[in-house]
Amino acid sequence: MNRTRILTALVLLPVLILYVMYLPPLFFLLLLMAVALIGQTEFYALYGIKKGYRTLGLIFGASLMLLIFRDGAAPDDYFAVLFITVAVIRLFSDRSPGGSTRDVSIMTIGIIYVPLLLSYMTKLREFGPQWVLYLLGSVWCSDSCAYFIGRSFGKVKLYETMSPNKTMAGAFGSIAGGLIMSLFLNIVLNLGLSTLSSALIGSMIGFVTIIGDLIESMFKRDSGMKDSGDLIPGHGGILDKVDGMVLASPVLYWTVIRIVI
Repeated sequence: MNRTRILTALVLLPVLILYVMYLPPLFFLLLLMAVALIGQTEFYALYGIKKGYRTLGLIFGASLMLLIFRDGAAPDDYFAVLFITVAVIRLFSDRSPGGSTRDVSIMTIGIIYVPLLLSYMTKLREFGPQWVLYLLGSVWCSDSCAYFIGRSFGKVKLYETMSPNKTMAGAFGSIAGGLIMSLFLNIVLNLGLSTLSSALIGSMIGFVTIIGDLIESMFKRDSGMKDSGDLIPGHGGILDKVDGMVLASPVLYWTVIRIVI
């Protein structure tokens, strides 16, 4: 698995770097929408949500990403419209009240969890594509260090009820990986951060990445599934690969607009 994991990264990373750096923002949005579409589908599959509800959730997710890309934020009434639409459709599409809360909440959570949080990457890209590469590189290094250090040195469990395989060593590896890659990319991408700011932001990304991983593990254990999918060899599904990104994207964006820009 380690070899497959490394080979997959070596193939995908250069393509992703060229795509982010040299293609217009619209192409980045389309890539992000494709990732969100697959990730959201995997999330719905964890809970066996009905096809009609899944399609409705995907339509709302895609429209939300388009609106954020166009206007920079969701319209004020978006989530009110979302809830009313989803609740009314559930009311008349299934005459049994049993499971209605579950159906409505899973549809809504899927929209917030994947497309909404990933949309912060389009907002982050407005400061320059180098910030997207900084996010991707820091999260990737955090995730990789957590995996390899956790497997090599992990003995003390981090949060066994949510993720039996996560260890304290892996968590420290995630923070260290984010810190190291942040310092490196700050120089390579000429981000202009001080050494202290770069170290702090990288450590924060590493911390948030492991939290994002635990949140996805929480959903998977709740649904009784081990992986969200098997789309990426050695890595699982799309959601398994971007679980840290969905939290790190808004956190880095908020940090950049308040501290850096």
